[in-house]
Amino acid sequence: IYGMYSGAALLMDVHYPEKPNGYGLIQIPGSAFRAPLAYGARPLKAGGLAPHLGASRLVDAGYTVFTVNHRAAPRFRYPAAVEDVQRAVRFIRHHAAEYGVNADRIGATGGSSGGHLA
Repeated sequence: IYGMYSGAALLMDVHYPEKPNGYGLIQIPGSAFRAPLAYGARPLKAGGLAPHLGASRLVDAGYTVFTVNHRAAPRFRYPAAVEDVQRAVRFIRHHAAEYGVNADRIGATGGSSGGHLA
């Protein structure tokens, strides 16, 4: 949990490498800014590490990957997703030492709407 909004948890998954290199990467999956955030929604890790973004190779190369979930339409509107990703960045930087990453060495990537947010 990287934050809360009106009682709803803002979630991210953390994928740890076997041999960390101190770099972090925020991965924002594409969703066309629409995603079910209901109790029974598919977990972020259910689909693996989004192979089209190369996340598995990045973890294998030593990067700590943070897969971020954000508020989405139709329930939420702009700028909710932008605010959530900004909050996730602040959270990760604040807790960087706990994740074994350098707070000044964090990048972002995403596909489709996730690329726009990155």
